[in-house]
Amino acid sequence: MTDSPGRPIVGGLQPLTMIDFPRRIACVVFLRGCNLRCQYCHNPELVEKGSGDIPWDDILAFLDRRRGFLEGVVFSGGEPTFQDTLEAAIEDTLALGYAVGLHTNGAFPQRLGGLLERRRLAFVALDIKAPPGHYRDLTGVPIDAAVRESARLLIDSAIEHEFRTTVHPTLVSPEWILQIGDFLKSLGTTRFVLQKFQEGKTLDPSLPPITGEWLGKSVLTRLRQQFPRFGIRGDPTAEKDLAA
Repeated sequence: MTDSPGRPIVGGLQPLTMIDFPRRIACVVFLRGCNLRCQYCHNPELVEKGSGDIPWDDILAFLDRRRGFLEGVVFSGGEPTFQDTLEAAIEDTLALGYAVGLHTNGAFPQRLGGLLERRRLAFVALDIKAPPGHYRDLTGVPIDAAVRESARLLIDSAIEHEFRTTVHPTLVSPEWILQIGDFLKSLGTTRFVLQKFQEGKTLDPSLPPITGEWLGKSVLTRLRQQFPRFGIRGDPTAEKDLAA
């Protein structure tokens, strides 16, 4: 498929979600291309930018049809800020009356900061992959300073947001989780979510499934104390314990 100049390269569409955009019925548009190479990535087909699977005009036609039912559009990936056409896509989406959410790894703070400054986003989820100083170990790219700046910009913006970390025990240790918690606490955020790695297709197919405990009680206790809005996803038992 040939991509149109100035149009985002779309890798997929989730037509309905109740969990990716707080308090809004939304859809998710997945943009191709990512600057990181996380072993546990569950969208490995979107890592390379390649060519689009869905023309942007088809996405706009879908959004036009769903006006009055859908309330928001989340741009995810891949890494949506990896594409310089993201801002134009967001403007198209806003013009149709939708609120816009963004899922990002924080690698491009200048691009994120511009969207925040112009108040183009209603919600941002920023993935914290590793503690400061260890991004190269997990992702292959030393973007530690960029992520710190993105996190600072997001908190300062006062736009609704959450920070989240995907945990696979062989890649993200309890010590790392605590270091991430300390880092985010030092920035002043109140919302942090741990996501349990989910089996399925991954960038590294040799990555083993999680067996046994993935989140120790001492780590859970510490994070609950640090973050008034701490959360867990992907583990119903842990979610129940957290709510107790």
